[in-house]
Amino acid sequence: MVKEQSAWNSSFMLGSQLRLVNGVAGTAPATEGHPLTSFYGDSTVILGAADSKDMESISKTTAIWSIPLDADTLRFFDSGYLVVACLRRFGGLHSKTYDSRVEISVNHKVVDGFGLRVKPPEHSDYFHRVPLPVDFPEISQISKCQTVNAWPILKDKLENTLEQKVSITIGNYVRWDIDYIGLVFKLSRACHQIFVCYNCNDKTIARKLADDFKLKGINAWLYEREMKLGDSLIGRISEAIDTIDYVIVLVSKSSVNSPWVAKELDIAMTKEIEGKRIKVIPILLDDVDLPGCLKGKVYGDLRLMEYYDDVLSRIINTVL
Repeated sequence: MVKEQSAWNSSFMLGSQLRLVNGVAGTAPATEGHPLTSFYGDSTVILGAADSKDMESISKTTAIWSIPLDADTLRFFDSGYLVVACLRRFGGLHSKTYDSRVEISVNHKVVDGFGLRVKPPEHSDYFHRVPLPVDFPEISQISKCQTVNAWPILKDKLENTLEQKVSITIGNYVRWDIDYIGLVFKLSRACHQIFVCYNCNDKTIARKLADDFKLKGINAWLYEREMKLGDSLIGRISEAIDTIDYVIVLVSKSSVNSPWVAKELDIAMTKEIEGKRIKVIPILLDDVDLPGCLKGKVYGDLRLMEYYDDVLSRIINTVL
């Protein structure tokens, strides 16, 4: 995955890194009858047959690319674009036959299906041209491509797997030169980055921590500020912890005997053990033993408030 502009990321494959399901596809090592001058080195694949005789011998061409996305991207994927790019201006998607068909899918979910109907004045073939979205970012990997097509993608098209399958099917009279194919997307961080687990008797220090976190641009989840009338306690807490990276547990004489703190801690530790990126950080407020599940963890010591600035700084440095 490549980091680009502040809010944008991308993951691309070379067009030639495909798996051919049926039909014909040419690459520089195996041109399948296409002129060698049509290939920009190892990046280019030309989907479809080279001439009318070969076109009539097939019914369609289908190819699949496996686009890698890491676990964090899957978790925070907001929205983006499926991108197919070609280095040549008129080397992209084209056909001599009006309304030749194309279908594009992500993980077997159709993104678009259309016919080629646009004939530029300077060309004899039909093309498919869609203006790039106004918010489409500059992506270094495809900056030299003269033909770039982008289709909006929402998270519902993704699967919970580290490889997303992009498939293209073209009719037998279509050719599509592809140098890069992939996803360009934004990641949405959780609204809150820290969940503060505490007993109501410790709300003063919990509020102070949350307010000081906010001064550093870090949002903290406090149940008294987030829970609304009628909310399911367990449901809302579990949902909140599931979208948060760090859980701060205030360990005090009150919290070690609190069933609700125990439940929140159990949810957080279960998710941490399951490898869901959550990190549980204990903060000791009183002279009490750490709960068994927290023993062995490095803790912040707030038994004396003179240590507050140091503990706050250590938490902020960990989170940021």
